[in-house]
Parts: sequence; C-alpha cells; structure tokens
Amino acid sequence: MKKIIIITFVVLLIMIEKLTIFAETENNNGLIDVELTADLLEEASIFNNDHYVTISYDVEYDKEESSFVRTNIILVPKEGKTTKDICDELQKVIDYRSSQYRYRYDSTTSVKCRSTVYYNTSNQNGKTYALVTSVSGGYIIYDTSVSVTAQVVYVSSSGYYYNQTKTYYPSASTTSWSYTSPSYWLMDEVYGNYDFSCRYVLTIANTGASWNCVLQNSLF
Repeated sequence: MKKIIIITFVVLLIMIEKLTIFAETENNNGLIDVELTADLLEEASIFNNDHYVTISYDVEYDKEESSFVRTNIILVPKEGKTTKDICDELQKVIDYRSSQYRYRYDSTTSVKCRSTVYYNTSNQNGKTYALVTSVSGGYIIYDTSVSVTAQVVYVSSSGYYYNQTKTYYPSASTTSWSYTSPSYWLMDEVYGNYDFSCRYVLTIANTGASWNCVLQNSLF
C-alpha cells in the first residue's frame, strides 16, 4: 500500500491516463468538487508545507487534440489540527479503501480550495508549444469560524513570443468560478521566461486574523 510521504518544497507531478478515477460532484454550495478517492490519492502527488496540504495531478483527456487538465487542491487544517492530521486521514482512505473514511479529512480541514487548468500542447520541429484554454476552481468551508474575505485569479499563457495574462476578481462569496481564455490568445513556445499557470489567491479570516492562501498551479 502507498504511504503518504511529507515532502517539503518539492511537488512531484504524475501523469494520469484514466480520467474516470477522478469523480467530480457538485456540492450544496455549487462548487464542482473533486472527490478524494483512494484511486485518486494513490495516483496524485501529496505535498505538505506545514501550513496546508496540496494534492496535485494531471490528466490527458483528449489524446488527438493533445489536451490536458491539471488540478491542484489545498486542504487547510482547522484550529488545533495540523497538516499531519490531514495526511493521517488521507492515508486511511488509501489503506482501507472504504467510504467510511472518504470524508474523514473534513474533521481536520477548515477550507478546501481547488484550481484546474485546461490546456493544449503541440510539438513542432522539436519545440513544445502550449495554450491555456480555460481555468476553474473555488472553495468549500468546513469550519464556520473561518471565512473567505477576498479572491483573485491570475491566469497566464505566456511563452517565448507573447505576454498573455488575465486577472479575475470573483467575489468573496463566490464558491465556484470558471473562466475561458480570450479568443485572441495564441499557442506560444514553452521556452525562455515562460509562465503557463493559474495562481489562485484567497484571503482567509479566522478569529480576527487574516492570511493569504496561495494555490499556484504551474504547467511544465
């Protein structure tokens, strides 16, 4: 059985071939949620930076079009809980593969947030080109003492030739968002000082204090 390894500063991303193991459901808040099943957790990379747990995975969903999707999920521990507590509960999902453990991490998590990047790639004359086509994401609050007071979504599809960026400001109460890249954005070479990414920043308030939770979803 896979054991969750706590890694600092490095996230190893694994390409996934089977999209069916990543079940998406819509919760009561309207957020298209990703169910953290044992199959998903075994294939994904899990990263702990002592402030929150990040779960990351890639899926190729259209081989003919070279279309991919990368999803990052952050689990923020509740007051009095730690990221190790979250990892322990996620490990039980893997070890026991039972629905009774599937949502146990809820009891240790205050906020769950997600960003997903859809993108296309092509290879021409030995060079790789890419285009971010759309992004989606949002958050779920499990602890009523915590609130989200602001959100910003930064999208970039910039390579060697173009500087293609866009910033979106969903309201704090918007728990689910989705944006399509401008139609005039072009495929760009993945070379030089490139940036193909979605940077999702939430301002989280708890007992009078606030801090930023940054979900950086970078390609390549």
